Amino acid sequence: MKLLPILCIGVLVLMMVSCQKEIDWSVNPSTGTGTGGSGGGTGGSGGGTGSSGTLLIKDVSVNGSETLTTDYTYDAQSRFETESIYGTSGGMSFKSYRKLFRDAAGRIVMIKQKVEQGTMPSTDTSITIYHYPNATTKEYDYSIMNTGALMGMETIDSVVYTYSGGNMISNSHYMSTTMGGVQIIPSSLSQKWDYTFDASGKVTKVVNYSNLSSTPGAPLDLAATYTYTYGTVSFQAFYTTNGAQNYAMAGLPSGNPTQVQSMTVVSPGTPQVDRTITNTYTLGANGLPATIKQTEVIVTPPATRVYNHALTYQ
Repeated sequence: MKLLPILCIGVLVLMMVSCQKEIDWSVNPSTGTGTGGSGGGTGGSGGGTGSSGTLLIKDVSVNGSETLTTDYTYDAQSRFETESIYGTSGGMSFKSYRKLFRDAAGRIVMIKQKVEQGTMPSTDTSITIYHYPNATTKEYDYSIMNTGALMGMETIDSVVYTYSGGNMISNSHYMSTTMGGVQIIPSSLSQKWDYTFDASGKVTKVVNYSNLSSTPGAPLDLAATYTYTYGTVSFQAFYTTNGAQNYAMAGLPSGNPTQVQSMTVVSPGTPQVDRTITNTYTLGANGLPATIKQTEVIVTPPATRVYNHALTYQ
């Protein structure tokens, strides 16, 4: 099971026909500079673990003999722009590069991502497009992701979002597959996510319903329930106070940047998914987490994993 990013402990089909530029892996992971496909960025230097700056630029996670490093860069307005992840996980090498694109109002309108893992076949760069119903709102109403070609097949993930009181209360995913430009699996509802919030805008519960049968059009099943608790550590990092923009950046639509203290996962049909993840922090001179000890307790079969994170700011 891939852990959620440490920071967040995430019927409309558009055929996007374009030549997708491959991400350039000449990006230097230690400096955050390079071409990065359509642009790299700067900001990987300076800081130091627990430094007085407030922009998070590096997260080094160690689990036994495995290390995953995440580098972040920002644009001229200090807004989160790129994320580079590299190292080993689950006994395999892992690389991911993600770049956010914004409109003149600062809203995220597109995300490009490239992932390579071990010897698994690599896809083209995936592209996610976000649609806004007007020129001022920061709540997009749908998004469309083309996952890129893998062995001639492309999957389109179209997501419709629902809001109440400024909170994203649900999103529904419609999947379809094409080969050679011809649709071979029609669009159908594949999963749905429901969110519950506290009075301050923090997500307290997430319920996921998925098509576990993998038969297009089959009813959704309850797949898993996630519950969250929070401490008192304010961890702005690159987050905003808008849940939709935070969801696009890190997969959890909280509008409050308080750091998650724990996450518990319960799956009625897949007990090996059940687990609790707890974060323990030490603060640096800037009042932000300098280190995070992430303890994952798995129920079936019983196991415990510890991930030690060292954070660097500038």
